[in-house]
Amino acid sequence: MIVAAFDLATATGCCDGFVGKGPPRLWTWHLDDAGEGRPARLFHLAKFLRLYFKQEPCDAVVYEAPIPIGMLNSHPAKNNINAIDGSVLEGGKGFMLSEANVAFARGAIGVLEMTCTEFGKPVEAVRVQAARKSVLGWATNSEKKTGINTKKRVIQDVERLGVDAENDNECDAYVAWYYACSQLNPRLAVATTPLFRGMT
Repeated sequence: MIVAAFDLATATGCCDGFVGKGPPRLWTWHLDDAGEGRPARLFHLAKFLRLYFKQEPCDAVVYEAPIPIGMLNSHPAKNNINAIDGSVLEGGKGFMLSEANVAFARGAIGVLEMTCTEFGKPVEAVRVQAARKSVLGWATNSEKKTGINTKKRVIQDVERLGVDAENDNECDAYVAWYYACSQLNPRLAVATTPLFRGMT
């Protein structure tokens, strides 16, 4: 069985591979190549997805679920948070809490779900906190405790698993992919725990 995972953003992180067989592939779709504006970028995403589903074997799809709107509004750093996973952003990069960016995130999910339906692919959201806790051993990151922000920590922890990712979007796609695979084959879950990493 092949699972595909997507971290939907202007730079969409992608990951696919067989459940329990070898390392997955990772790559990025740059939606801003379509130009400015949400409609053009969502249409670019739809074109990427249609081409992918036509050319690549895939049995199931997962994506990183956005956090509830209510949580966005209650966050202490609400003007500088990620609209997808709720993490505090560094330097104003990524999805900011604004109508335009939340609309893009929700629109990208709609495009993915629509295209999966078009090609008969089951699709499901994965909560990023649950995925990170299962794969990396932590759900949320405290920059005060670790000295590094969430995005950098995800990259570092994924690299420790031997995964060669170019950016944090690919890392999040990998985490969602591995989490989905471990749900399908629970024996895989033990491979990411520190005690057993060298034994699998």
